[in-house]
Parts: sequence; C-alpha cells; structure tokens
Amino acid sequence: DVSSRILKARSALFLGNAKLARTFLKEETDDELYLIGLSYFVEGNYQKAIEHFEKVSYNSLQKPRALLKLADAFYNIGNLEKAKETYYEVLKRFPDTQYAEEATLSLIGLGGRALTYEELEKLISQAISKEKDQSVVNELKYQLGSIYISMGKNEKAKEVLLDLLGTPLENKALLKLAQIEPDTRRKVVLLYKVYKEGTAQEKETARQKLIELFSDTGDERSLAELLYEGSLDQKAKAAALFVKLGEEDKARQIFKELISLGYRTEEFESILLDFVKKSKDRAYIDYLLKSPNVETKAKALYWSAMDYLEKGEQKKAMEDILDIVSNYKDSSIYNSAVIKGAEILVSLNAKRDASCFLERYTLKGPSQEELKKIQDLKKDLPKCGGR
Repeated sequence: DVSSRILKARSALFLGNAKLARTFLKEETDDELYLIGLSYFVEGNYQKAIEHFEKVSYNSLQKPRALLKLADAFYNIGNLEKAKETYYEVLKRFPDTQYAEEATLSLIGLGGRALTYEELEKLISQAISKEKDQSVVNELKYQLGSIYISMGKNEKAKEVLLDLLGTPLENKALLKLAQIEPDTRRKVVLLYKVYKEGTAQEKETARQKLIELFSDTGDERSLAELLYEGSLDQKAKAAALFVKLGEEDKARQIFKELISLGYRTEEFESILLDFVKKSKDRAYIDYLLKSPNVETKAKALYWSAMDYLEKGEQKKAMEDILDIVSNYKDSSIYNSAVIKGAEILVSLNAKRDASCFLERYTLKGPSQEELKKIQDLKKDLPKCGGR
C-alpha cells in the first residue's frame, strides 16, 4: 500500500539511493510527489525536481516543504527571481511557522543578488525579533550592520555593530566599524585591536587594511613595521623603507634574514644594490655576484671593485673591472668600468696601458659626465701604441 511504498522510499533516500527510492513510488499522492521531487533534487536533476514539487497540492501538509525545496531548486539552476518569489510565497502562506523562518533565512542568503537593501533590512530585522538562538541573532545583526553600511546608514550600522562587542563576532564587527570610522586615529586603533586579537584570517584582513591606510597617509615607519611581519616580498619592501628612513640596522637585519633564506627577486636585488653603494658590505656583494640577472651581476662586480679599492687592493679591483669589460659590454655600468679601470692603471703608473684601456669605451649610451671624464683622462695620457 501507499504507506509501505513511502516507508521503503524514505529508507532508500536515507541510504543515498535516490533511483531505488523512485522504484517504490507512484505519482498518486502528495507525499509520493514530494519524495519523487526530493529524489531528483538530491541527484541534481533540478528540472525534474521542480516538475514534481509544483504538483504537490496546496492542501497537503507537504506543501510548505515542497515550496522550500522548489525555491532551492530554482536557486540551484540560477533562477534567482523564481527562488525569491517562491520563498516569499512560503512567508505569505505559512507565516509564523518554522517554514517561514527557513524561507526568511534563505531570502537573506540571496542577499543583493536578488533582493534590494530595503528588502534585506526588513527581512533581517524581522528575523532578529523572532530568533531565539543568540548565535544566530548575532550573525543576523552583523549582516544588518553590513546592509546599513551599503545603504549609507552609518549611524544605524554603528549602533547594531556595537551590540556585537563581547560576542564571538566582535572582531568582524570591529572591522566593519573601522570601515565607517572617519577619524584616522580611531580607525587605526580598531584595526590594531583586530590585528592583535583576531583569528588568523581576521588578523590578515586588519593588517592589509592598515597597510593601505599607512600607504595612503604616508606613515612610512608604521608601514615598514607591518610589511616586515608579512611575506618575504613584503619584508623586502620593509627593508627598502627602513633604508629610506635611515634605520639601517633594521634594514641590515632584514637583508641578513632574506639572504639566509635564499630569497632572490629582481626587486630585492635592486634594493640591495642601492644599499651596497652606501655600505660596500661584502656579504651583500657576494650575494649579488650570484645573481642570474646579467645587469645585476655586472653592477655587483663594479661595487666589488670599489670595495677593493677602498681597501687598497688595486689588483683585485682590476680583476673585477676586467671581468666587466670582457664579459658585460652591454651593461649600463660598462663605460664606468672602463673609466675606473683606466684610473686604476694611472694610479699604478701604467699610463700607456690606461690610454689603451680607454679605447675600450663604447659610444653606445655614454653619459656626458662619462665623456668628460674620458676626455680629461686622455689629456694627461700618451697615445695608445705610441712611443
């Protein structure tokens, strides 16, 4: 009989066998129509599910369930307007029931994709007034606060979000409050509280917001501190900022950390090259000499030569210069290396060699300053190859 068929079908559905469930059912009763629709729904055949849910009579006790699943099916095929219309039908026909509560939450879940902010505000406010589970109420208040922000009703948003302080949603609420806080200092306080006390995801959101804020306001020191606590790429940016701020010890600490980790990017090498010009630190030069970038390696050789010169080691300096002149003719440092090599040879009283060395310079892109240096050097040198 019908009861036996329904019991078998329910058991099959419970075991996850929707196709078997349909073998026990006939399209004779509302209960069977609902279960056939449900079997198609769990298989993902939403069109067939819709067809059977719509056949359930309005006189049936299954109708509110059928309408909820019908709306869900419309949602799953992307027909948000029909889903919205069907959820509202549940509210209209079955008010003050658990089905209406489920429909309300489902409508809220549709959000701005199908509902206006005004509709959402009304639905969420009604749900808050009826909901007994405080955790659900808190989540609804958070959503309401977000809706108020979207509507430009910041004072109402603030009022609702402040109710969430001291709840598990406190940090999420603080992030929203920071979003609408006009005072920069207060915004920073709110974001730092989340950054120190939130979940990993909340902390990262707060950190990114603080980075944006400090970038916009030009607070480079606070920005550097935050970047240092981020990814390796951000640490490299922090090092550049610390150099700019004159806090070279902090920059050195970061350089050492990144180099020890084998970190290497063109941007980081560029930052380090700029620092090497000031520091002549051999550890950084050795790191840059291993760069896969030809231009970077040529510049590292040049600064290596300059370091040796400061130490009075002209021979080693000349070896680096010869390396550049022999192997890196297309580098931007090439002409500078030629000039420096000639100067070293002059200092060693090898003036004819210096004159010949100057012949290596290229007219491809020399600066006016370089050309003047070459001309000045040549004035005091014998001709290459002459007696």
